[in-house]
Amino acid sequence: TPYMDEAERADSVAFIHEGKLLLTGSPGAIRRSWDRKILEIFCDRNRAAMPVLSRFYPKGELQIFGDRVHLAMLQDGPEEDEVVRCLEDAGIRVKSSGPVRPRLENVFLSMIQKEAAVNG
Repeated sequence: TPYMDEAERADSVAFIHEGKLLLTGSPGAIRRSWDRKILEIFCDRNRAAMPVLSRFYPKGELQIFGDRVHLAMLQDGPEEDEVVRCLEDAGIRVKSSGPVRPRLENVFLSMIQKEAAVNG
């Protein structure tokens, strides 16, 4: 299925991108294998937040989901209050923020971003 919410309920999934098999396993095992934690941020200007967050934490992976930004950070990444302060210092109002459990979509997008960076 191309729908990640359906894939979350499957016993086993396979990530395929541009005809290439990237990963297989149970949804839980795939999420646990990912080395990132996610900070979900609701702010008044998502697109403007992206370059600010990129400069603040270059090791982060950024994903926009509608009215939210997901900052996927290494486990030893910055604290939530540091991220919020960075955005507010740039004139971006943060409505709310907090950690969220990684979803398959986060892992899949991360894999595609890494592959694009390697392959140009």
